[in-house]
Amino acid sequence: MAQRRLRAVAQPPAELVEFDVEEWTEPADRAPWQAFERWTVARHQWVKTHGNESILGTLVDVFREEHNLHMEIRRGNVA
Repeated sequence: MAQRRLRAVAQPPAELVEFDVEEWTEPADRAPWQAFERWTVARHQWVKTHGNESILGTLVDVFREEHNLHMEIRRGNVA
């Protein structure tokens, strides 16, 4: 009998799953958006390396989530 195997899922580092401005801020930064940009670049690299095997999903999923988070930040709903 044939068995269906589930795909292994790569677990990204915790700091890539949820944005924390303090984790991504560098001393030379003048604004929080610089930390956000640094975080998004790191997430994109992770997804490009791990493809659909990541719990972050595809690159399109990552873009969608980042856009929604960016809009929440602009509205002031995220600290």
